[in-house]
Amino acid sequence: RGELLGADWQRRYYLATSSDSLVAAYRVWLDRFSNGRGAVGSSIPAPSMNTRANSPLSPRTRAQLVERLESHTRLCVCCNTALQRAETLRTWACAAVLCALVAGLLLGHGSLKLAMCASALVCAAVAWGSSKLVAAAQVGSLVPPRNMN
Repeated sequence: RGELLGADWQRRYYLATSSDSLVAAYRVWLDRFSNGRGAVGSSIPAPSMNTRANSPLSPRTRAQLVERLESHTRLCVCCNTALQRAETLRTWACAAVLCALVAGLLLGHGSLKLAMCASALVCAAVAWGSSKLVAAAQVGSLVPPRNMN
């Protein structure tokens, strides 16, 4: 395959403007760091079918594509802190829901019971929102948000 595509991509492609320097730099980087994979038109030959399955460039499953926890959140200080805070908030909000419901059941007064049920509802909404934040930090969307509109 490498012989059909030409040995030297720099002779095959005409990069006319200075904005093409990024393309040339990418091709040089790809030739250097692709561990023998190369690119179409590259001087590096294509891999065999056996090496492709174990390659980091092999096709990914949907779960691997949208996985965000280990690929970003754990490595990013801001996102990791936000994840820890959201998990803590979710825990405390769930505990507050339970406390408010128990207090509402134990209290016999109408207005106080209503306030405890309202508090439980607000805490449940906070727990739900923080659960959504935790889920967003762990698994992303297959379609980027910028492409949703």
